Amino acid sequence: MRRILISTVESYAEEYANCITAEKKNGLANWRKMPVDRLRELYYTLKWQGEYWLADYVLANRQYLKEIVLLTPDDFNKFHEKYFRWADDDLEIEIRFHSGTAKFWELVVWALNYEGVRDDVMPYYVKKMHLSTCSYCNAQYAITTGEDENGKRWAMYQLDHFKPKSKYPYLCVSFFNLQPSCANCNQHKSTDEAEFNLYTNDKTKLEPLHFKFTPDDIIKFVTSGDENIDIILDGEKRIVDSQKRLFKIDLVYKEHVDVAKEALVRMYINDKYYRRQLQSSLAYLFPNGVEAPERFYWGNYLHPNEVHRRPLSMLIQDVVGYPWKTK
Repeated sequence: MRRILISTVESYAEEYANCITAEKKNGLANWRKMPVDRLRELYYTLKWQGEYWLADYVLANRQYLKEIVLLTPDDFNKFHEKYFRWADDDLEIEIRFHSGTAKFWELVVWALNYEGVRDDVMPYYVKKMHLSTCSYCNAQYAITTGEDENGKRWAMYQLDHFKPKSKYPYLCVSFFNLQPSCANCNQHKSTDEAEFNLYTNDKTKLEPLHFKFTPDDIIKFVTSGDENIDIILDGEKRIVDSQKRLFKIDLVYKEHVDVAKEALVRMYINDKYYRRQLQSSLAYLFPNGVEAPERFYWGNYLHPNEVHRRPLSMLIQDVVGYPWKTK
């Protein structure tokens, strides 16, 4: 729910792009073919079947592969209009491939090896960027679990496509189109397009959303313990409306009122002496100085750049940064 400035992660994006657009496997030994090879195979299959216009789609995907992988959200629509819009009505066409048939968009996703990228490549960058929580709700970890055909349990980061892969298959492995998501938000969003995207080039648009409380609720809670507190999602109207419509954010946070109340109590007490005592008497537990005792006291990360590290950190940060707090 807080955006990431693209310039701060460009080096990761470039490294990622070099990895998956390479001709050689470069450590991806379990990949039988790289995306460039799969795209070539799909291109010739389509030409052999006489699907020349779809072959051209795949050819463009291969020719501009690195540019596509590094495409930023600001350029998604312009790039689509220029190179791929003409095929929008053909994505559902059934194509004979290998020993069966599949929809054209599914074959493009296969050719780009989205599953391989999801399982073998992107988790490294998600960890490097500390994107542990859902981009859309910040209320859950973006981790899903399952079991393979041999009964072996697994856990992995779940990724959502800001631009859905069924409508924009060529973007299915684009770095800035992949957003960590909890299972709940991913399921609710499905093939819809959300208004909130995780990455931006604009420093003024890093925080399009925030939580707030009504002054009456705060006064009643602090003075009489009245627990009827509403957590209100505020910010850019189109994004707020989208978050409520797709992800039911207002309903999700109704279930986390207890966290907000605890933070309000800590804010009311605001025991800086206690936190200084923690820092001095247990310094060996807090090698990073002041920051760690603050996180211990509040139970979450307080720096805006760390909002993706732990669920509900945005809510806590909005409580801590609320203008009525005791100085």
